[in-house]
Amino acid sequence: MSKSFSFLAILLLSMATACGVGNSLDSLFLIHSQSMEPTLPKNTILGINEQAYSTSLPQRGDIVLFDPPHNPNPDILFLSRIIGLPGETVEVWDEGVFVNGTLLNEPYLDEQATYKGQWQLGENEYFILADNRNSASDSHNWGSLPFEYIIGKAVSICSSKVAWSCNQEIEPVDYAE
Repeated sequence: MSKSFSFLAILLLSMATACGVGNSLDSLFLIHSQSMEPTLPKNTILGINEQAYSTSLPQRGDIVLFDPPHNPNPDILFLSRIIGLPGETVEVWDEGVFVNGTLLNEPYLDEQATYKGQWQLGENEYFILADNRNSASDSHNWGSLPFEYIIGKAVSICSSKVAWSCNQEIEPVDYAE
């Protein structure tokens, strides 16, 4: 094998890994609303891993792309953060969001929700909320999100509409801090 071929193979492998191929980047998604602000502003392009939940389950804090239940327009997909997991109780009060009685530390919020409520999740049901709590359609409006409606996990932020520009990973949230 020639040195130039070896260099080219290494370069292509490095580019594929940097572009998210190594992270199973399956599609790009352009955010059309302000529902995830301030974390992800309108017009942000995200890399979506549609295989993320083929071997593991969604975790609290994951930002997911989904088709909302009772969606009148199947061409419109939503993006929100997983707050509650199957079997948990989620409550929203003046102080913030509680899961099974424990207040979540949510440093990504600019303001708390102006609505209140309590939701009990069943098997394979998730409670999702957008980061811009007061201007989004999410589980506080229409209830839990069944697992089968989740399309994929947002894994990276892209600087343009091409996969090789998806080089900023979305950092996981530590709710214990």
